[in-house]
Amino acid sequence: QIIQNKLHYAITGHTAPEIVFSRANAQQVNMGLTTMKSNYPQKADITVAKNYLLKNELEDLNQMSSAFLDIAERQARRKKQMKMVDWITQVDRYIELTDDILLQDKGKITRKQANEKALEEFIKYKTLNPPNSPIVKDYLENLSKEIERLEGK
Repeated sequence: QIIQNKLHYAITGHTAPEIVFSRANAQQVNMGLTTMKSNYPQKADITVAKNYLLKNELEDLNQMSSAFLDIAERQARRKKQMKMVDWITQVDRYIELTDDILLQDKGKITRKQANEKALEEFIKYKTLNPPNSPIVKDYLENLSKEIERLEGK
């Protein structure tokens, strides 16, 4: 979680719990989620910070994660033993090298606070947008048509 938070913070200026806490919103389309396992938000989706990231943020996270895994693979090939504190140092060095924002503390929101807020928003969202409501069905139909149109280009 420490490394995950450092990567999220480098990209967004917020830890994973802070992202969930600030972006979970019952008033927004799909509760603010940008990635979901189905066409309607599920409970499993709402507590995952990555699911709220914008396209460019997700691309940056994937790029940073890939670079970190490359470093880990190189260390493994060299049979260099690494403790968690060593990995944290490596991540900090990489974040500094890329001139991104370095997380200095644990963040302002706990995982528990974020999950509780996300669940509250999810309950509100389900009340406002029941899965079988005509509004949701219409939205999903339009979304499917738009996907087909874009894939046809």
